[in-house]
Amino acid sequence: MEDENVENMNDNVKTETAKKVKNNQNGFSSFLWDLSSLIFLICILLWNIDGVWQTDIKFIKNIQKNYFSQKYKSEQLKISRITHNNEIIEDIQRRLDRTIQKYESQLVQVNSEKEQAEKVALLSQQKLESYLETENNKCRYYQTALMIIKNLRRHYSEDELQKIITCTNPECVDILSFKTEAFDVCTK
Repeated sequence: MEDENVENMNDNVKTETAKKVKNNQNGFSSFLWDLSSLIFLICILLWNIDGVWQTDIKFIKNIQKNYFSQKYKSEQLKISRITHNNEIIEDIQRRLDRTIQKYESQLVQVNSEKEQAEKVALLSQQKLESYLETENNKCRYYQTALMIIKNLRRHYSEDELQKIITCTNPECVDILSFKTEAFDVCTK
């Protein structure tokens, strides 16, 4: 029985050893698969990252030129297009800045002219108001003079009035004879 037990133990040890070897092989192949998958993913990521193709590291640049020449050339074309586009954008930006500056200076000039025009308009308005006030005062005096003459006509006859008031111009005659032109001067 002891021999059987020893044989069973040997068989068990052999079986366990075989399982361990098999597990180790599965673990190693799994590790190799994981490692190769990781390396593959890293290569794909590096392949698609623009910074890798724009590097100045000579070792990497030489590998790219020698082993991936098509991809390297296409990336260099992409870089030259980007550089050209950047130059175009900078030129457009410079022209836009000049145009904005030109229009801003024109806007300042227009605003200055507007302020001057507003000042002139204000002065003109003030002069007009002063002129109207003066003319209104003249009209009040004129209306008062007409009322005085009207009152004088009531008290004096026409002959006596002509002796008192001597007219030297046609306007005076129009006022004394009560023509409508004389009364309409201040009502227009």
